[in-house]
Amino acid sequence: MLNSVLEQYEDIASVLTESNNYNKVGCISVSTLKLLTSFLKPFKEATDHLETDNTAPSASLVLPWSVRLMEHCTSATKDL
Repeated sequence: MLNSVLEQYEDIASVLTESNNYNKVGCISVSTLKLLTSFLKPFKEATDHLETDNTAPSASLVLPWSVRLMEHCTSATKDL
C-alpha cells in the first residue's frame, strides 16, 4: 500500500491540493515513504513467497525467510 502511495504521490497531492485538502498529504515525506518501502520490501517478498492458496507453507521455506528477515533488520539497525 505504501508503495502505491509513493508511486502515485504527485497525483494524490495534486488532487488534494485542488480540493483544498493538501494538509492530508502535505505532512507525508516522500523520502520517508521511500525509506519505508525499501525497508519493507523483503517482508512483502517473504509474504508473497510463503503465501499459498490452500496449504500451509513448507517448513523448508519458513526458516530461510526468517533468517533473511532477521539479517535484514539487523543490517537496517546498523545503518541508523
